[in-house]
Parts: sequence; structure tokens; C-alpha cells
Amino acid sequence: MRMKKLSQKKKIKKIRHDKKYLYKLAKRRGRSCLFHHKDSTELSESKKLYARQITAVGRFEGKRRKIPIHGVRKAFDLPENLDFEGNYDTSLKCLLGIRALGDMQRRNKFNYYLEFSLLKNISPAALLVLTAELDCRVGYANTARRKGQRLPADSQKWNPHITALFQDFGIFELLCAQPEVRMTYGDKLKAVKFRRGTTQDGDAALRLIHEIVEVTGNEPNSQERLWEGIGEAVANVLDHAYPHPYVSYPAKRIAAWWAGAIYDNLSHTTHFMVYDRGIGLPASLPKKEGFQALLARLAISNPTEAHLVWAAIKNPQSSTLLGYRGEGLRQMAEVVDNHKGSSLQILSGNASMTYLGGENKILKNLPVEFCGTLIEWRIKHERSYN
Repeated sequence: MRMKKLSQKKKIKKIRHDKKYLYKLAKRRGRSCLFHHKDSTELSESKKLYARQITAVGRFEGKRRKIPIHGVRKAFDLPENLDFEGNYDTSLKCLLGIRALGDMQRRNKFNYYLEFSLLKNISPAALLVLTAELDCRVGYANTARRKGQRLPADSQKWNPHITALFQDFGIFELLCAQPEVRMTYGDKLKAVKFRRGTTQDGDAALRLIHEIVEVTGNEPNSQERLWEGIGEAVANVLDHAYPHPYVSYPAKRIAAWWAGAIYDNLSHTTHFMVYDRGIGLPASLPKKEGFQALLARLAISNPTEAHLVWAAIKNPQSSTLLGYRGEGLRQMAEVVDNHKGSSLQILSGNASMTYLGGENKILKNLPVEFCGTLIEWRIKHERSYN
């Protein structure tokens, strides 16, 4: 029996129907894996955290307007200054907004556009976190990165300094934009392309160090110790930042780390950074009896989350008391001890801890929880070889 031949119009209708059915089926399966079930404790806690953050810093709002080439879209303008030290609330609001774009797009059915033309200054730490959020939004797990998957942007009106920095750091691989000519920001900043990973890849840390040395001509006093510190930071991410079960909201859970390096030629300082989007370092520290004794030995009463991070660094046998590999944190701090004038900063949860070497530290409570854990070494070089 011969099958009835479908007209072209009916064929298109059938294909659309089948695609819609398969999309709904995949979505249901994906949600069951991601959220376990709608009333899960993990999802509830993640939603509460996001609500606290948005209440404190505000919502990243966009406005519908006509964009050349891309048409009418909801445009989100990045602020003039992205910096966790001088502009924390605005920077966090922007990054949380980018993280939530996928969820907003699904619920409100709109096309969006990221406008970078207002951005004039960005700190190395904020640059890595921005890169990670853009990378997750693109969906780096897909091996074939089609143009349509990249984020719509146009670099023609950007600040040349920002264009050049994005170019070297690898952000243009995530955007539907390419500068017409090779940009340069002179001798102020030099960068190497960011890295991502889902395994404890010690070679990635070594390659990162070698590339920044090749670019800048400035070699750390102890490459081996720095390599161990970055390696420990990566190991901490994979061991403790993404526990199971763990549900991320509003964005998809992606158990990965991001690393990058930037050299500031004016201050002869190299910034090495590792970032993850996990539960945060203070949340991974278990409440054990021995930990209270440790706080007492360090003369810490009424400890804040910043005190907990400091205790994790100072405890020489913290692997038996702390769940976040405190011995590894101690190794990270030793990098600073080997480079005079250097520092180690950790942003995680409500904690901001800056270690300056010896017993010198700066502990601060952040006004609202950070969106993951950021570890940044600022290695001061005695002189430049350029």
C-alpha cells in the first residue's frame, strides 16, 4: 500500500509539530535531572539565595530598542565600571542578570542584546567572572559552536581598551562580534586567553603560568609554588564547590572552573585568578566541634564568614577539620609569602578575605553573597624585564 504523499505545507507543519514534541520531552527530562523535583530542598535554598541577592543589589533591567543589524531586542547595558572592590553592588547585579538571561528569555519570550559600549573599566577579577558567565550562557559543552549560539554584540562603538582586552582574553569567541582591526591597549595591561575545565588538570595551571611569563617577561620567584597554589584552587573547586545533590538557580548547574591571568605593566603586578559558580567556600566548611576549638586558638569570637576563611588558611592540619581542603588553602597563601608586596584575595559567600603575608590580613563582610568563589593572586614583581 502506497503512503499518501504530503504537500510541502503539511510537511513543514508536521516537522514543526515533531520538533516541538521532542523539545518538550527533552525539557522534562532535563529538568528532572537538574531539579530532582520542584519541591526539593536544594532548589528552595538556591531560590532563596537568589532572592536575597536581587533584593540587595536590584534587578538587571533591559529596555526594548532597535539595534542595528539585530533588529528590535531587549538591550541590557553593562555599567561603566565593573569592579568588586569599588563597585560591588552594581557589578554583582550585572553578572547575576547575565546569569538569569536564559531563564528570563524562556519565560518572557524575548530576544536580548548585551551593550558593552558604556563599559570603560573592568578589573581582572571581574573580567574572569564576566567571561565565565558569558561562557555558560553560550553553552561551552556543545562541541559545535554555531554562530547562532553566541551572544549578540557589536564592538564598533566599544572603548578600544575594552575591545583589546576582550580580544586577548578570548571573550570574542563567545560573542557575535569581531573587531575590524587588531586592537591594542599599549603597555598598561597584557592578558592571556582564559581557560575552563571540568577535571583536576594540573597542566592547565602550568600552561597559564608559562604563557603569562612569555607575554610579560616577568617570572614568579617560585613557579613551582604558584603552580601548586593554582592546582589546589582547581582541586578545591571540583572536590567541594559542587556537592551532590546541588541545584543552581536561575541558571543551569555547570560543575566547572575558570582561570585566567593578566599583567599590569604600570604596577609590575600579575593577576592569577580561579573562579567557580558553586556553593561558596564558607558553606562547605562543616560545623565540627574541633573547628570551634580552632577558632578559640586563633582568638576569634563571634566569627563571621571572613573569619572562617582566615581560619581555614591558618590551620596547619585543617584537612582533618575542614571540608574545603584547608591545607591547600595554606599552600595558596604561601605563594604570597614568597613574593614580597603580593596578596591573595578570596571572595566567597559573604566573605572577603585579603591575605598580605605573615599575620597581615583584611577581613570584610560583603553586603550580599557573592556568586560563587573567586581566588585571585596579585604577584608583585621586583622589576620588569620588558
